[in-house]
Amino acid sequence: MFHNLKPIARELANYDPADHAAQVRRIDADVAVIDKRVDQARRELSEINAKLRDSREGEYDSSAIADAMLAGGDVLEAVASVDKLADQRAALQAGVLGLNNRRLTLQEERREAMAVIEGGVSNIMRKVGPVLERAMPGSSLEALASIYAGAEALRDAAHCGVAGGVAMRIREVLSVAARNGLIARQPIPVPGEVISMLRDAAAALALLGSRRAPEVVAFPL
Repeated sequence: MFHNLKPIARELANYDPADHAAQVRRIDADVAVIDKRVDQARRELSEINAKLRDSREGEYDSSAIADAMLAGGDVLEAVASVDKLADQRAALQAGVLGLNNRRLTLQEERREAMAVIEGGVSNIMRKVGPVLERAMPGSSLEALASIYAGAEALRDAAHCGVAGGVAMRIREVLSVAARNGLIARQPIPVPGEVISMLRDAAAALALLGSRRAPEVVAFPL
């Protein structure tokens, strides 16, 4: 029933968007660095704001001043300059804004790279629809259930919209048949050809955040 999926399975398994996948990984690493630095800057800003509040309220770090006095140093150097703190705050705020702008640029580049990867997978998976459609006419309820399980697995694990459309059409047929006692309402095994196809294409599908192919699917309600 699913033997016609083999050419599609080979094409999907051989699909290797290595350049764009590497670009996505680089972007993710760069974004992680930016996020870490922004978090650090926000902690620094919080500390600066606290010092500025204390300065406005006439409160100082008495321990630091005491150390300066005991060391014979300049007490004024131990008192944080309000102007200096304000300048530091402004610089950090500008830096955070710049980092966030870079993050937005990287996110857009990531979306573009992912669109290429998703487009390549979609172009291949679109060929699944006709294979499933040709298998449906004249099929027994058991065969339809098998097609349904395969289509559901492809929809779920490979984000295959055309397979989802086929599954939706079969779902009502199976539901009516089960209500009339024509087929048992029980979990349906996913055809081995579909499981193999999704397993062999795991590397490409993983880039899309796809889940592991199910071995059985629930009978439609």
